[in-house]
This record gives sequence, C-alpha cells and structure tokens, in this order.
Amino acid sequence: MKFLSLIALLMFQMLATSVGSAAPPAAGVLTEPVAATVRFTGPINSAGPMRWVVAGRPVIVDSHTKIVASDGVPAPGMAANVIAQWQPGEELHATVLEARQAPYPLSGGARFVSGFIDQILTDRWVINGESIVIERGTLVVGEPVVGAFAVARIVAEPAARVIVVAPAGELPSFLGGEISALLSGGWMVQISGDAWFVQVPASAYVEGQPVVGAHVDLMVLEGQNGTPRALYASVSEPLAGATYLSGRLLAKIVGTQPEQWLLLRDGEGESLVSETIVVDRQTVLIDEGYGPAQEGAWLELSATPSPTGNWIAQHILVAAGPLDFIEGEIESVGALSGGIVRVAGQDVIVDAGSQLDGRPRVGRYALVYGSRHASSTLWAAHFDVRYRFSGTLIDRIFHDQVETWVILTQSADSTIDTSPQARVYLLVDHSTQVSPELLNASAGVAVAVQARAAVGGWVGDWIEAVQN
Repeated sequence: MKFLSLIALLMFQMLATSVGSAAPPAAGVLTEPVAATVRFTGPINSAGPMRWVVAGRPVIVDSHTKIVASDGVPAPGMAANVIAQWQPGEELHATVLEARQAPYPLSGGARFVSGFIDQILTDRWVINGESIVIERGTLVVGEPVVGAFAVARIVAEPAARVIVVAPAGELPSFLGGEISALLSGGWMVQISGDAWFVQVPASAYVEGQPVVGAHVDLMVLEGQNGTPRALYASVSEPLAGATYLSGRLLAKIVGTQPEQWLLLRDGEGESLVSETIVVDRQTVLIDEGYGPAQEGAWLELSATPSPTGNWIAQHILVAAGPLDFIEGEIESVGALSGGIVRVAGQDVIVDAGSQLDGRPRVGRYALVYGSRHASSTLWAAHFDVRYRFSGTLIDRIFHDQVETWVILTQSADSTIDTSPQARVYLLVDHSTQVSPELLNASAGVAVAVQARAAVGGWVGDWIEAVQN
C-alpha cells in the first residue's frame, strides 16, 4: 500500500500539471514560481566559511545561509541536514545548514566528538555535553583546559583513542579532501575542486599514512598569511568508486545472504528505476529518528557498483520514514520556513524541502503526503492546498473532452485568492465530481466548489449545487 501511495502521488502531480495548462487565464489568480529546492542529509566532509562539502556535495555558504549548530562547531564526522537552492549550471546555495553529532564513520570506522571542554576528570572528559571515557592508552595532544576547543576520536565506544586540544581562546576550522602532493612543511590538498596548501608542522598529530591520493580530515588554525596550519590530520584511503544514491525502499528480499534491498529511485526524465542494494556486515546503518529502515522509507546512501550489476552499500541513512497521508481543514499556520501547520488536528512540518502547492491559510483544505518522525510529527514531502468557495455560474465554455465553468464568486469569506465578485475560470475534466443536478446546469445556478490551483487557473475537485 505504501508503494501504491507513492505511485498515486506521482500520478497526481503529473495529472495536475497536464490538465492545468488548458484553462483560460483567471482574473485575480496569483501564479507562484516553484523554487528548485534540494534537501539532503549526510556526513560533513569539510566546513569552511564560504563552502561546505556534505556527503561529497559542495554547498555554497553566504550571508543568506542559516547555520544551526546546537551540538558545537560544525566539523567533519558530524551530520548535516542541508536545504539548498539550485539553478541549472550553478552550484548548490545553502539556505539552511543544520549540523549535529552523529555516528558517521571516518578514518576506518571512527567517529568524532567536537566542541568545547566542559569538564576534565580523572577517568573522563565532558566535551560539548558528551561524556568521553579516558583510558590508559588515550593520547592527549595539546594542553587540557576547560573552555578550550577539542576533538576526540572514538573507535571503541565510549573511550577516546586520541583527543586533540586547540590552544585556549582559538577556534579551529575543519577541512577534508584528497592529498595531491607531499611538500616540505606541508601538503597540497584538493578540497571541493580547489588546491589548498596546508602547513603540517612537527607538532601536528598525524594519524594514518599520508600518501598521494589518500583522503585526509584536518583540524586547522589560521597560520601566517592565512595559510591553514594543521593541529590534527586523520588520513585514510578513500572509498574508491563510491556513488551517491537516494530513493524509496520497496522491499527487503527475504533469505538472501548478504541481505538485498530493492530501492526505487528517479531515472532519466520522469522514469523510475529499481536498484538492488547489497547490505552486508560492512554497511553502516544510520537513522535520523525515523527508526529502522522499513518498506517505504526514504534512504540516502553511498555505494559501489558490483560486477553483477548490483550496488554494494557502504553507508545507508534512513532520512525519512514511509509515506503517510492525511487530509482535512487547515486549523493554524506557523512560519512557512520550518514552521508548523495544523491539519485536521495533526501537526505538519512544512519547510523549504516540502513541495508546496498553493497557500496554506486557516479554513482551507489540505492533502498532505509525508513521513513521520519518531515524535509522530509529520514532515510534509508534498503539501497540496485545496480551495473552497461559492458563487454563481455565469458561463460554460466547452473544449475537447473538457470544459471551463466561469463562476462569479460571492462569499466575502472565500478562501480563494480573489476578492468577492471576481470571475474564476474553473477547469472541469474527468477527475471533477459534478453533482447530478448540475450536469445540464445553465447560467444563474448557485454552486459550491473545491478546487486546486493550476497553471493559468483552477481545476475542480467537486462541484455541488447550493440551495437558495
């Protein structure tokens, strides 16, 4: 049923687009351009002042970007929710970047905890509110001072293998990329397509073997002439040939070893492609509060192709739960940038990643497809506003297999975006439910309508007669 709901949603979107273009222009109708919004989640590869790289995707950061970092200074190893705008031929421009701690594996299965030191005890430190166990083999680089910034690398939970402390009063930056050259006094590192020279002094702690082509995660301070100076470098071989995939989990194939999942993703044009994903013991599964991966869940993953044509998953992120559907009257509307809209007694999150058709206003009707978070709140993948109004039929214009009803609105409290006594052009097609007594209706009949906005006018859901 979840798969059928997904197909129904896709068919509904294509239908609304195809029938809407046939209607004449409507007086007073506002045409709202649809922004090209990209929403994804992944590990932070690097976090610079003007550019981040998240899940291998470069994202531009500027004065319009809202950065939310409740878990400390954004750093490699943390997770990031990205909402960005995209134009053809341009890079992604971030509108919202939310960074938080998450068990993304870096440098051979480790994870990083970064932030300011809250406490220093004999057997543990507290960094950014998280308790880090200090064992006999834990290496501390730098001077331990409460209030200083530190990064702990954890391999065997919850003990730290190494903790690197920045000088008190200095805030480091984090970079990640591929080593392109080993030079005297430092390395050339390719970061988001640009070559950076990074000073690597003898005092820097280097983990792993630096070789050309290896991936490196860096904790740096600004050195002379603005050149980054490494405090800590974690070197690991890159995962060769990795590809980023995303889509809906159709099914888990029972009885396969290693386990195989079917993923439905976008193909060329408007086509859908089913991929087989191999999930083995090396695959890292991460959930965002939506619980374990289940049929209908939205997955984002990195994978490498296998000789059999399948994909071998390296990391799988459960980025959203199965599609759910609600409909009903809009009861309240919060700010539409990450705000809450209450529909039929349920809270719905509508943010820049939601596809919003129409304007949510109290009293209007909404059809909502989305995914439920662990808190049971529904995040809207598609929020479709329906408009209800009444008026008088003044004309019927017949076309090929469809017709347009011209209705003079009458109610001052109409939820449609027109003033009273405005003409509304309503497309009536095979999907419109018309009450039997209106099949041969003529001018002067009073009607009540529910409609959806379309290009150039409105498409009717249903039309009923109103008794005077």
